[in-house]
Amino acid sequence: MKHLRFKIIPLLFIIPVFLFGQMEMITIDNPIFKSGSRSAVQFSHGRHMEMEGVSCTDCHHKFENGINVLDPAELNSEDRSIYCGFCHNTPASLKKSYHRLCIGCHESMIKKNQTAGPRLCGECHK
Repeated sequence: MKHLRFKIIPLLFIIPVFLFGQMEMITIDNPIFKSGSRSAVQFSHGRHMEMEGVSCTDCHHKFENGINVLDPAELNSEDRSIYCGFCHNTPASLKKSYHRLCIGCHESMIKKNQTAGPRLCGECHK
């Protein structure tokens, strides 16, 4: 019984942080992009997490042999490797990755007759 208590009590602290700590607005403003380029992009991480049919691994990934092997339990905002710019570390690669992922997902939602996010430059870069 004592051992069970040491496993359950930490969960009481971890679960609320995981559930509510991810609800904030995210600003994508990578310094790799030169000033004078388009403005930073803000989006609701929480809103994306609440969407039916969308999982953490749709955006976050760690590819090995062409397969996303990322375990969502590994996601931690302190771990820099979860950020796009960690692997996509040139301006061209990072821009292409953001656009392919975000715009691509929004366009696929439209094809499914679902409400979708922005797809035009000025809709994200305000």
